[in-house]
Amino acid sequence: MLRKSGLIDQWERDLVGEGGKQYALYGDPVYPLYPFLLSEHRGDGPTPEQAAWNTRMSSVRVSVELGYAVVINYWTAIDFKKIKMILEVPVAKMYFVAVFLANYHTCLTGDNSIVSKFGIQPPTVEEFMAFAI
Repeated sequence: MLRKSGLIDQWERDLVGEGGKQYALYGDPVYPLYPFLLSEHRGDGPTPEQAAWNTRMSSVRVSVELGYAVVINYWTAIDFKKIKMILEVPVAKMYFVAVFLANYHTCLTGDNSIVSKFGIQPPTVEEFMAFAI
């Protein structure tokens, strides 16, 4: 699905900064490795440097996965792993709306697992809507 999406070609082209500096995305280990798509070091016994990299990056990955969990907990209809309809529904539109509504809900209530974990305050509804629209 990733290859068919055309994102690999786009990322290869767009993830280059000033002076040819290569930027990278950190992804799940199931994705293929490219210079611009990294994941944890696998295999038998990573070096101490690789183990340190894995540890640092796992905390980033956890925070992203918390965001997915917030959205899925509020809007279970978009849990495509469970419903197995990913090719039959407009996934991007449904997910965009679910993220918007989950963020709006967080602004209304002032709480979710991310707010709790990182001790941050979400914006007010007014601030969120001014930014979102």
